[in-house]
Amino acid sequence: MKERKWTPGPWRINFDNQVCVQVDGEYHAVCTDQFCYAPQSEQNANARLIAAAPDLYEALEQALDDMQMNGLDIADYLPALAKARGEA
Repeated sequence: MKERKWTPGPWRINFDNQVCVQVDGEYHAVCTDQFCYAPQSEQNANARLIAAAPDLYEALEQALDDMQMNGLDIADYLPALAKARGEA
């Protein structure tokens, strides 16, 4: 398992659709764009996807481990993990 360099989750969405994470008992913005001109529905969908990213990464990593343990080829899925780690 590779070292993760991003802010650990769980990430949440606040009332301004900013993605936040609780660190040391306080919430801090993880990723925001004050100059986003996308429709509100798209901003909301983006915030939900970004907030789910740590959980999606963990699920993919676990699924690939399970697949590999069952003798399945996981090579086609490894680029997604490499991209998340900044290796691609």
